Amino acid sequence: VHYATERRPEFSKQVVFKRAGHGAVITHQVALYPSSTPSKDSMLKQQLVDQPFVKGELWQDRLVQIMTSPGWTVEQIQSWVKAWFDGFCAVAGVSNLESIVDKKVSGKYFDAIPRNMVVDGNGAPIFIDQEWIFSEDMNVGYLSFRALLASFLSIGVVANPFEYKYLRVSQLLICVMQCINIDLNECRIKKYLDLERKLDQLISGKVQTYNTEELASWFASLELRVFDTQTPVHQKLAQRDKQLTDIFKSASWRITRPLRAFRNWFL
Repeated sequence: VHYATERRPEFSKQVVFKRAGHGAVITHQVALYPSSTPSKDSMLKQQLVDQPFVKGELWQDRLVQIMTSPGWTVEQIQSWVKAWFDGFCAVAGVSNLESIVDKKVSGKYFDAIPRNMVVDGNGAPIFIDQEWIFSEDMNVGYLSFRALLASFLSIGVVANPFEYKYLRVSQLLICVMQCINIDLNECRIKKYLDLERKLDQLISGKVQTYNTEELASWFASLELRVFDTQTPVHQKLAQRDKQLTDIFKSASWRITRPLRAFRNWFL
């Protein structure tokens, strides 16, 4: 049983994995508060349906394997992104990749992100858990930005890369999105982050005090954390305790509280 509760009551749910006939497994999704319903003009619609459990490799897990291997390269990430993007384009009916960034697709592909893609035993991509549907058509540039940012933020720590500049999430995203013909410029980043801010507030119901400029600043400074395999464990724990104490006492910790809440939307 899995619960999603850090949301407004109308979006909270329970997922039960259970056996059906002939040994098959299904995922049974139900609303935790069925009497609570979202407004009719909501930007996002939620669909909770029973689905068969798909066996295969979760594509997000492949990214974890790559980025936790010392010396990982941006070329490896690009190959991983292309595989997801090919699957996304196939299911969304996108064939012409010219001027792809502003091409519109149905809002029902809002949740077709790498962590919802399973590659089955035949190598075919299958998208699962398509919970969210956007009320309007959406451009491919935003959906790709959201999908890849969510993937990178879902990784706790990474190994040392071949090029350290790609620990900066903005640089990594800009580079890998170029391989799918999407130019991630400053204007688009702010536009995409602002939409994420609105969706975060819609789902979580939390009052937000940060603006688009603050989000852009947060994004520009966002870096992946590298795990340390050299320092003894007891020294790591001592360093961690001191770092946490310093952080919790800092003014920046209090100021950036809303931004940390925003990060949870991707997770």
